[in-house]
Amino acid sequence: MSLSYESSGVRYDQLDAFKRACQQAARTTAPLLANHGYSEPASTRGESAYLIEAGDHYLAHVEEGLGTKNLVADAVYAGGGGCFYGEISIDTVATIVNDLATCGALPISIAMHAAVGDSGWFADEVRMKALVEDEGAAFDIESHRNAPAGLRIWCGCTVETSDIEALTPWLDWAFETALAE
Repeated sequence: MSLSYESSGVRYDQLDAFKRACQQAARTTAPLLANHGYSEPASTRGESAYLIEAGDHYLAHVEEGLGTKNLVADAVYAGGGGCFYGEISIDTVATIVNDLATCGALPISIAMHAAVGDSGWFADEVRMKALVEDEGAAFDIESHRNAPAGLRIWCGCTVETSDIEALTPWLDWAFETALAE
């Protein structure tokens, strides 16, 4: 079985055009942030995390859905190739945390958006249980059990070197803060 986003019904040429149109429309609301004492950094639209400047700090938001990942996992599951919903939950949360960390944001809350299209999707107890129970594993950021104490940074093909370089000052800050406590 050959799987791809397109064979699962996902056309990024169409989705990306929609995303750009949404960003342009949303940009018109940015001046409203000033009514609440916030502003939007000029280059935040379309980046890994959306930033809002709040005087002496920033707020960051990431929206990561399970829609495409579910389509691929559904095709594998239906074809008898195994249940990978637990891995999807780990990947989704890791992507959110990674996107926040690349802009220096400390994750304080994470919400998973499961776009399944039909509530019947949740009737399959095996995949629902895998997705729900394994989501807790996404907090697995400590070092590997066979490695010295440390921190694992989840990365992927969409992470730029400059994003990892932007993460290191935050890691320095976190290390210094931990030592001070």
